Amino acid sequence: MLDIIVTHYKEPWEIGKPLFDILALQRGVNFKDFRVILVNDGKEHHLPDELFTDYPYKVEQIDIPHGGVSAARNAGMDYSNAEWINFCDFDDTYASVYSIRDVLSVLPSNDFDLLWVQLIKEDFHIEHDDLRFAPERTNFVFIHGKYYRRSWLVWHGIRFDEDMPFQEDSLFNAYIVALLDYKRVGRIRTIFPNYVWCRRTESVTTSDGHRDPAAYYHFLRNWKLCDFYHQHMTEDRLSDLVVRSCFDAYYMTHGVHVTDEMLERIRKEFREYIEIFGKYYRKPDDDTLRQIADISWGELEEADEVPKVGYETVTKWVNKIMIGE
Repeated sequence: MLDIIVTHYKEPWEIGKPLFDILALQRGVNFKDFRVILVNDGKEHHLPDELFTDYPYKVEQIDIPHGGVSAARNAGMDYSNAEWINFCDFDDTYASVYSIRDVLSVLPSNDFDLLWVQLIKEDFHIEHDDLRFAPERTNFVFIHGKYYRRSWLVWHGIRFDEDMPFQEDSLFNAYIVALLDYKRVGRIRTIFPNYVWCRRTESVTTSDGHRDPAAYYHFLRNWKLCDFYHQHMTEDRLSDLVVRSCFDAYYMTHGVHVTDEMLERIRKEFREYIEIFGKYYRKPDDDTLRQIADISWGELEEADEVPKVGYETVTKWVNKIMIGE
């Protein structure tokens, strides 16, 4: 019924072992109802098969040429034949011994194509670690704690963009939410939080994605999403997204600490973006504007040195970009 797709790159076994151990401790489940597909991003990262022989559920390893996390997740989807899939990072885990039972009790339903659960965000720093509930505004941004009907993804050709080393999961989810329009989307309510999303300071994506690349790929994600909306969505919805993208670009060039070189690159490519989508830039209603400003300001963690801005401020900046100032 469920394939749990776990991607593995350079992390040692000690990082992923808690995930595999807690899956073995699940209560109230038939261990034949789920399996783990472990995708090694590079065959040199294949883990010894004997590590998994004593687990009560099936673990199948597949090795691919190194291509990044998006390529690894796509390989897992291609290998899967389950009706539902869940993506779990190698350093994440499930929050309780009831996590899989709570999910499997809902997955037989034909009423949903996307299900989500409450997750805990664990930030590991050098000095301490911080454990808290993930804010609800991020529910449909990240893939963590999501369960996807695989046949729906295949039917619509939804895959991870392998050109996006960062922001790939938010782009993946944005495609899905756009097509579903929040229909056939449900929450699995549980007594205990279901999933633990661990953000380690030394992880590949955290260290490599800091500041410059993260800011740039945030912008590139919006561009790709606008292309998608242009093909599949109404003009009104595209217009709202274009305004959102302009707010994001404003904060990235005013409130995020990036190098001058990256700043100039974003401005240059944003000018190209405006040449394509500028005609869809128009003022949405006040509620939409407030939501756009709050989310754009909140998603960029380092954009807290500038105040939230309104439509007029962003519009003046967009106009300057359009004329090359």
